Amino acid sequence: MAETAGQTDHAVLDATTGRIVADLGAGFAQWETPHPRVFVLKFTVHPAGFSSVTEVDPVSGRAFLRGKVGSVTDGGCLLRDEYLACQQLLGSLTVTDVG
Repeated sequence: MAETAGQTDHAVLDATTGRIVADLGAGFAQWETPHPRVFVLKFTVHPAGFSSVTEVDPVSGRAFLRGKVGSVTDGGCLLRDEYLACQQLLGSLTVTDVG
């Protein structure tokens, strides 16, 4: 996982070559080490007020939409196994099964 200096854009890189496997663009990246699971949360436009949750395969770069949560900010989530816990912009905490 790599991110720009401003932490606004993310990419998954091949650990051996440094090649970009997946350009994740703007959003908030979440990953759990040592598991190779990468999730990207992005604000939705329609419907507004949510963040989409997309899992990215770190080998192929393929993306799989897993669902949505209420709007969250960077650093507002924690990924453990199949669960994503997020503090939402309005302060509530939600736990979502992203498996």
